[in-house]
Amino acid sequence: MLSAASEEQASVLHDPYTWTIKQVVGHMIDVEKVFGYRAHRFACNDLRPILGMEQNDFVDSLDYESPLLGDMVVELKCSRRRNWCFLKRIPETAWSRTGTADGNVMSVRAIAYILVGHVSHHLEIIKKRLA
Repeated sequence: MLSAASEEQASVLHDPYTWTIKQVVGHMIDVEKVFGYRAHRFACNDLRPILGMEQNDFVDSLDYESPLLGDMVVELKCSRRRNWCFLKRIPETAWSRTGTADGNVMSVRAIAYILVGHVSHHLEIIKKRLA
């Protein structure tokens, strides 16, 4: 679906949204990295709390408009693939391990579900925006 969007479509801000499609894809990349890190830490039984992420600061601090949308899609796929490869190899006992991120206790299993749901959520919104 994203590969069908033009660069122009991906750079337009559609009301009532506050991010362009490219910024949304960048946000999905950021979340893959941050939550993948959380899953890795928690799976390794690292109990030190992790601070939260402020998504608007990430989007405001990084350039999501200059890269080609296709390149960003490749980065998103690579980030998801990295998380998938990691989650496939962890021991069964790691799935229920928990840690604290942004003041919330969550398990490795919950993070995996969040990663799936997060991308699905944003792709549904993007689909509506491109219709």
